Amino acid sequence: MKHAALTILTFALFLLISCKDEVVLDPNTYIVDKPGYLVLMINEVDRNIHTGLKIKGNIDARDIRFLKNVKNLTVLDLSDAKIHSFTGTGGTYYGVGGNPQKYNEDEFPRSAFYGFKTIKIVTLPNSIDSIAETCFAECTQLESITIGNSVIKIGSGSFSYCKKLQKITFLGSTPPIVQNIGYQVDQNNCVLDIPKGSSVKYKSATYWKDFKNIVERDH
Repeated sequence: MKHAALTILTFALFLLISCKDEVVLDPNTYIVDKPGYLVLMINEVDRNIHTGLKIKGNIDARDIRFLKNVKNLTVLDLSDAKIHSFTGTGGTYYGVGGNPQKYNEDEFPRSAFYGFKTIKIVTLPNSIDSIAETCFAECTQLESITIGNSVIKIGSGSFSYCKKLQKITFLGSTPPIVQNIGYQVDQNNCVLDIPKGSSVKYKSATYWKDFKNIVERDH
């Protein structure tokens, strides 16, 4: 009996030592090695279950389009994702006659989540430098979005009809260039959450200066 107990204890210690450095991922986290492969990673059952997702790794317009198939998705974290260029069909924008479209590297693609009715909170990839037009148009439940510090341009109508948008968090101290992010964004109540020391820039920048609640973070 003592010998058996010792054997079991030794095996348990072996498992503990072997696994102590293993990273256990949240079941809502997916690491995509190759752009276009997210569709193969989230099965039909999970597409109906997930309400929150974190996507890491390499994605393109096809993966972003696929995310709209996660029917109850409300919270999406793409901060650690890298957007690659893609030319072809199956992306986020159909175009005239369904012709192949070109999507740029490090740009959140055109019409990415157009009409995505469940999404509420989005963190965009830290690596992107631009947001194409109509990305979040008619996302009528969208409440909050975080935009990385490398974004220098936001396309027209990116947030059209996002009537519930309450907060835009900017990680960068330089306001992105934009003419108008969209109709029905409430500039009187939507908060611009910006880095400490950057309020002068935002309060003098085209379009952003018209927001009434521009708040600097303490950190």
